[in-house]
Formats: sequence, structure tokens, C-alpha cells
Amino acid sequence: MGPTVRMWPGANRRTLSTAEEQRTVMAAVGPVIPRLPQTKEVVIEIGDPVREGCSLAEAHRRRTEAAFPELETPSFLPRRPPGSVCPSGLIKVDVDCIEERTPGMGSWYQFRGYSLSLLISLEDGTIWDARGDQAT
Repeated sequence: MGPTVRMWPGANRRTLSTAEEQRTVMAAVGPVIPRLPQTKEVVIEIGDPVREGCSLAEAHRRRTEAAFPELETPSFLPRRPPGSVCPSGLIKVDVDCIEERTPGMGSWYQFRGYSLSLLISLEDGTIWDARGDQAT
């Protein structure tokens, strides 16, 4: 039996996600989940649309511009080159593969597992860029 998969709006999302956004995100993320580290639970958080022209670091909101290149990209997902700017029509999506929840001040992600940040094109449903991180 696979992991429990849940999808909801990201914590900082300013509006509710539309049904069309949810369908597009699930169609893009669904085939990726079996290729990620297998855990008990997968949480998909739909963030806000990405501002056109922003940097990859700004869009992913994972690290500072200087530390951003350290994030990994799974070999089967796209990784844009440094200096790329985001086109219009992207949405940020986090896919958290949760093995164990670790609430408290000592845990950045509040769980142990793997966290993947995706920029998905709402126009064609493809993953435009991906960055991942071990969650501890």
C-alpha cells in the first residue's frame, strides 16, 4: 500500500486554489510521487502563482540567492540553469514526503523525510523547475 496523499493550499497562499489548478497540479505531481523517497505520508501544498520575471530562488522560497544552488534536483526532473527568470503562468507547489513528524523549534521542516519544491506551468501542466532537500 502506498503513502497517504493529501493536497491543500500552502500556508502562505493568499487565495483558495481553483479546481483547475488542483487538477493541473495533481496531473503533474501524480507520476512523480512513486519516484520520490517512499514514506508514510505525502502532502502537496499549492502555493501562490509565481511572479513573472522573478529569480528561481525567489520563486522556490527555499534559500537565499547565494545558498540556492546547493539545493538538489532529482535526476528525472527539470532543473533550470542559474540566472533563469520565471515566465508567466507558473505556480509553486511543495511536495513533502513525510516519514515522521518532528514538531518543535529544532526542526526547519517539522518532519523527517524529503521536501520537493516544484514550479508548474498552469498553461501546459508541465514541471518547469524542481528543487529538493532532505527534511530533518
